[in-house]
Amino acid sequence: MYVYSEKTRCPVCQARVNLEQVRLLQPFVCPICGAELQVVDGYLRTLRIISFVLAWLLPLAFGVRNVLLLFILSVPLYGVMLALLVYLVKHFFPPRLVRHSRSDGSMLGLRDPDTDNRRPQHTSGGAK
Repeated sequence: MYVYSEKTRCPVCQARVNLEQVRLLQPFVCPICGAELQVVDGYLRTLRIISFVLAWLLPLAFGVRNVLLLFILSVPLYGVMLALLVYLVKHFFPPRLVRHSRSDGSMLGLRDPDTDNRRPQHTSGGAK
């Protein structure tokens, strides 16, 4: 079964992308034009925040008052909540798609000198 949303359109070719093809945690390819797409950054950030809050509130709602036990329960519960939200929420609140923005993979913007694609240094052609 194919499920589409107006929000899950390729920003390049405007083709509708099946919700099952949308990957929240990694870039994916538009099935029509082949453009590399991703979900807007705020969508996954929101899911993470909701998962974090639920991971703390659910044990509290079930009467857990010991801080150490609350912490021990909330860590794995965060992963479970995030997995459930990633799977279920996109069908109720479809994400908007954007072109994948390539990054160097570093949150600090640091570059690996072995893979840095800087221009080679020019040596002066002066006297030898």
